[in-house]
Amino acid sequence: MSLSAQLLGWWYVCIGLGFALLAVRSYLLGGKLWMTALRCVISAGFLLLGRWTLHPR
Repeated sequence: MSLSAQLLGWWYVCIGLGFALLAVRSYLLGGKLWMTALRCVISAGFLLLGRWTLHPR
């Protein structure tokens, strides 16, 4: 795996973690449930994309 592919994979993981933190913040501060759920879905998507980039089959 090339260095650029590894960096791209970690970039996706960091974005996914960022969206997860935004979802937790929204939940704790009483934000709209659909916005929190949307952030969770986006987070899961980026985390999966990062995992697939870092560990291709």
